[in-house]
Amino acid sequence: MFNKTGRIVLLWIMAGVMVPAAAQLDDPTRPPGYRLPGGTQTGPSWHVNTIKIGERERIAIINGKRVRVGDSVDGARVMDIQPGHVRLRYKQEVIAIRLVPETIHKQFR
Repeated sequence: MFNKTGRIVLLWIMAGVMVPAAAQLDDPTRPPGYRLPGGTQTGPSWHVNTIKIGERERIAIINGKRVRVGDSVDGARVMDIQPGHVRLRYKQEVIAIRLVPETIHKQFR
């Protein structure tokens, strides 16, 4: 039906249509809350990776950085660390960043 040149042109057209559609698909291996560079996000975003609460200390890992109450991470100050969330103060606003429930493996005592 198509000669060799026609097949090549048809493949190029099909590839041009499929690439934008594939760019909109979510990557199931991407961490929750991850944003691609150049997105529409207007300010910083925070993602709680881990929370560890012991007898003497409370530690969270936010955006890959280990923090305690009073520390800063990406422009926000850590106000409180609880078993399921961390409260941050960013500009005059208090923000609660939740630990994704599926990532809670064991609570330390």
